[in-house]
Parts: sequence; structure tokens; C-alpha cells
Amino acid sequence: MCFARLFDSRAGKTVLFYRMKIFRTLCIASVLFAMLTMLSCKTNHNAPPADTPTADTSASPAGTEHVFRLGAYVWYGFSYTGSHYTDRLYSEFAGREPEWGWTERSNENMAYQIKIAKEYGLTFFAFDWYYGNPRLNNAVTDFLRAEGHDDFSFCLMVANHEGARITRDNWQDACMTFKNYMSRKSALKVDGKPVIIFYDIYNLIADLGGVDGVRECFDYLRGQFDNGAYIMGCECPYGTPSTGAIDSNFEGFSADALKKRLENDRKCGFDALTGYNYRRYSPVNGSYELAYTTMTLHHEKAWNAMAKYTDLAYAPCILSGWDCRPWETDWPGNTTGYRSCYGTGRNAGDFRDHIINAYKWLLANPEQNAGNLGLIYAWDEVCEGGFLIPTKGEGYEMLNGVKQAVETIDRGEIR
Repeated sequence: MCFARLFDSRAGKTVLFYRMKIFRTLCIASVLFAMLTMLSCKTNHNAPPADTPTADTSASPAGTEHVFRLGAYVWYGFSYTGSHYTDRLYSEFAGREPEWGWTERSNENMAYQIKIAKEYGLTFFAFDWYYGNPRLNNAVTDFLRAEGHDDFSFCLMVANHEGARITRDNWQDACMTFKNYMSRKSALKVDGKPVIIFYDIYNLIADLGGVDGVRECFDYLRGQFDNGAYIMGCECPYGTPSTGAIDSNFEGFSADALKKRLENDRKCGFDALTGYNYRRYSPVNGSYELAYTTMTLHHEKAWNAMAKYTDLAYAPCILSGWDCRPWETDWPGNTTGYRSCYGTGRNAGDFRDHIINAYKWLLANPEQNAGNLGLIYAWDEVCEGGFLIPTKGEGYEMLNGVKQAVETIDRGEIR
């Protein structure tokens, strides 16, 4: 393109008039582009990576429907190597090695996990999710990249304990991420509302400005969706009386303390309650070893306490196992030398009966039914002894227990 030159005799110089005009235009465009780039860099570091599929607000997945909608908590610790793999795990408990090896992370492996979860009767995964700790949130990220996730439901279990607590100052930021996940096609729903679970109610109340502050924050979260949100919290009826911290300590149980916690749960605005697990720390008759069935009975006793002391909806917390002896050793996660009871002798038959008992609880307490949900601890907590995934020592033992229970319930044999 040719540009006309204008000569200014007074200045004694050539003025490239059109060049200057275009130059000014390009400068303005560059400034605008820079401003847009700066705005786009205000990234939510808790959000999924850019290559994660975008939110889809259409209907829930059309996978296999079961009468009892069973889900399992997903930890995903085997996706990276770390100090959580202790000497005791590698030696005394080597049989817990997953079928695919101690460390594995790939889209293909996640797709396989979704496949077997569906085949054996699960309806959803509840992913442990940690605010401000993206590395610990790889499970849900990989799930949304994996084949088969579109017709298998999921939700977040927000692990708001030490190291991942959410305060009122960052609540809106957290809600941005919650919305991203809860708006997806495969988001777990109850009454048409996407589900989210919070691990520590005591911390929520402390960090969000008391009971009224929690309610305000929950109202804000619900306001992000056309139909609201279905918000659940983990409550341990026989836990530490003042905080509800996990511990099936029947000797220290206080009905008044539990009633107070449950009333606070109602005031906070929870739609329903559940649990993560109800393990016991103090020994029984001097021994830390308990039968697996004793631990499942402890859980069932907790379900009955929920029916007795509140009318809030409740999704039974179901135990696949608890034995964290691999972590009762010298490693950074156990600086105090803590111990807890552990259950031995878990098997598919007893697990099947435990699941069926959870469904019977729902039938006996229909007014407290939380969308026919049941939460299993856990899908892959190999270090803590609560896992369904196939391992080199047990194979598909516990998945077979799930399958047997689900098929029995689906046939209408439990009334």
C-alpha cells in the first residue's frame, strides 16, 4: 500500500500523516489487547485445567439406574508417589497393592475404574477435594477426561480439614470451582439439585462466621444454580461430643451434645447428613483389634442414632473396612504416634449384608431418605484399609459384595 506524503514547509520536514494515523490505531489496539490479557490471567487456581471438558448443564447421566444409589469416596493417593507409602505398607500389607500397581495415573486407568465401578453396581464417585491444593484434586480432573464419565455420576466431598480450610474471605472463590463441577452433565443430583458434601461441619461453623455465616454462605452457593444445590455434611453421632470428630466412642456419648450439634446442622441449612467413616480410636478391653463385623455394627448403631435424634435426611455411611496400621509408623503423617482400632476379617458376604442393612434403614426411615443415596468408605483408601478397588491380595472381593447387594435389592427381595 502507498502512503501520501504531506510536506509542512513551516516545520521543514516530511510528515507521514497516514503512517502516523495507522501507528496510533495499532497502539490503541495493542493496549486493549494487553488489558484483555491481564483480565484473562486472573485465574481460579482451584479450577480444572483448561483441557478439562467444559460445564454442561443438561440432564443427569443416563447410566444404569439402581434402586439404592451407592457411591464411594475416592482418595486417589496411588496416583502419585509420596511418604504415604510407608515401610509397613510395602512389607506387612503388600497385598493391598492395586491390581494396576502402587503408582498409576492415566486416562485409561481412570476409564477402567469407572467401568468396573459401574459393572459392580456403583452409581457415583464422591471425590475428596481440597481447596487450594490442586495436586490433591487430580482424581476429579482425570475423571472428567476419562471415557465413560458422561454416564456415571460424581460429586465433590470437600475435605475442609487442616491444610484445606475455606474461610469467608475465599468462599466466593471456592464457589466458582464448585459451580464448575456441579453444573456438569454427570453431576450427582437429588431432587434435580447438584450434590456437594462437606467433611467438617465444626470447621465450617468456625471459618464462615458461625451458624448464621454458614447459612449465608450456603444461600450464596445455592444461588449459583437455577434449582439450588443439595448440600450435605458429615456428622458422626458417637464422635467427640464437642466437635463431632470421628470416633465411635460410645462410652463418652452425650445425647445433649449430639442434639445441639444436629440442631446447629439444621440452622446451617444442610439438606442432609452423612458420614465419612465412624472408626474407633480407643481400645476395647485393652485391644485395638476388632472384627470387621463389629465395626459395621458400630456404623449401623450410628445410623439408628440419626433416626432417633433428628429428622434431617441422612445417607447411610457404609464401611468397606478400616485398618490404618500402615500409617502407624514413623512417617510425616503420624508425628504424634496415634493408634486406632482396626477391623479384621472383612469379606464380600459381610459387606453385602452391611449394604443391605443400609437399604433396610432407608425403608424403615422413609422420611429421612436422602435421594436413595448411600456413601461407602471408600473406593481406594488402601493405606487406611477401606477400599473396593481390585488388589493383588484380595482381587475383586469387596466389589463382589457390592454386586451381590445391589442385585438382591434390584430384584426387590428386600422389603
